Amino acid sequence: MICKNCSAQIPDGSKFCTVCGHKIVVEPFVAPKPQQPPQTPYTQIPPQVQQGQVPPYNLNGTQQQTVSKNTALDAPLTVLDFFLMSLLSFVPIIGFIFLLIWAFSGNTNINRKNYARAALIWILVSIGLVILLSIIGGGILNSMT
Repeated sequence: MICKNCSAQIPDGSKFCTVCGHKIVVEPFVAPKPQQPPQTPYTQIPPQVQQGQVPPYNLNGTQQQTVSKNTALDAPLTVLDFFLMSLLSFVPIIGFIFLLIWAFSGNTNINRKNYARAALIWILVSIGLVILLSIIGGGILNSMT
């Protein structure tokens, strides 16, 4: 060890300098903390960027916040709307035409579009079952004669 007062060499563990008598204060050794590079805050990439699309940006470089507005195309339908759609779809030819328009039109409420598509699927399934049962029933009747 070296005395801080007179810079004389003294034996380790001494409490006083043997040359000048200065009190030796042993400071505990503290290892320096390694310098870490500054971390940038994590920001999640919006889904449209992950899919390869370019998000819209403001003039200052920040991303615009898009808010989904409840428009007429995605507004929920009322009970009266469903009742009238069902009633209209029961009319033989006109109902089928309306179901086709609602199912495949681009500017139709999404709930009305899904209802019309489901109704058309039920119609196709019903027609398929009638044809299948007619074939089976006709075969059974033909085998009896």
